[in-house]
Amino acid sequence: FSVENISFPKTCCKGEFRPSFVIDLLFVAPILEEIAFRGYILRICQERSQSDKLSIFFSALFFVLLHIGNVISSRFHLSYALLQLVFASIVGALFATRTLLTGSIGEAILIHIVNNISSSFLPIHRQVPVDDPFVMTSLFTSLLFYSVALFVSLRSLNAKRGHEKSE
Repeated sequence: FSVENISFPKTCCKGEFRPSFVIDLLFVAPILEEIAFRGYILRICQERSQSDKLSIFFSALFFVLLHIGNVISSRFHLSYALLQLVFASIVGALFATRTLLTGSIGEAILIHIVNNISSSFLPIHRQVPVDDPFVMTSLFTSLLFYSVALFVSLRSLNAKRGHEKSE
């Protein structure tokens, strides 16, 4: 087994293997973003509003706002940056909901890492190939999975909160 035998996606590093990009993608960004948005912002929203729905909404909103910078940045193609906003809104809400359910950001970090791995196969410097059935199937499947996971998690959180109130 050797790194030379691996074909890396032509994304941020334009087909070149850059360990710093992989480390940032897999560890730095997910950990720091989850500490900030679920460990800090979600907790503050929860303390001030006492509302799961508002806390989830604002945590996801701030997560989207962070990613809006990519729309105006020259680092990313506009199609990729806009797609990132759609995903950020759904996964941001999912990460917040899972954090409220588990009481920990650990699960959100793991899901964030998986999301970053899957998105690393999209081109970020050129138009996302919406005419490619593989790309569109992958994107649709991911959105569907995250949406269902969010729906199920919200139901579980509502059931958990209802059970806690009845005790």
